[in-house]
Amino acid sequence: MKLLVSQDLRLASCSYVDQTEDLSLFESLCADISFQIPPWEALLDLGHSASYNYNLLMSVLNDYKGLNEQDMALLLLHISIEHSGQEDQDSRVAQSTYEAQKKGDLTLLNKDSSNKKSTAMMWSVDCFARAFRELYSGLVWQRVFELLALVKEADVPTALLDQKGVGMLAALFNKCKP
Repeated sequence: MKLLVSQDLRLASCSYVDQTEDLSLFESLCADISFQIPPWEALLDLGHSASYNYNLLMSVLNDYKGLNEQDMALLLLHISIEHSGQEDQDSRVAQSTYEAQKKGDLTLLNKDSSNKKSTAMMWSVDCFARAFRELYSGLVWQRVFELLALVKEADVPTALLDQKGVGMLAALFNKCKP
């Protein structure tokens, strides 16, 4: 099997080419990639539709169980800034690649590249809030939202946070707090 790693998809978006080699090459290219990039980059690479697939969202976030309040504040800001985006072929490839790598099953790779359609989407606040409550129940959510004010502009360009992004932050706050 030969795999091509896409430069623009940091989540090791590996495109299936043929089935002549074994799974070990695929696994070595994709192993532990979630620990090499921050959670918001993994989520952005997978695309907005990943937040509607609760099992996929839990699988991704489960790789980041050690997040503290500061990390969560950064995650919330990044996904709020990118509250909407295009669901396209790259994110579909990233999703099928991630799922195939996690399950160790190359048959899960979506080999149909004919769907070039791009769709505007927003994150699922409800699924994020449910996943955050389950995986990060030990976080002090009040502190997470206090830390939003302390994020440095170099870490997150908060000037890009628009009214819809602020609305998403408020909705997450209301749904995540105990």
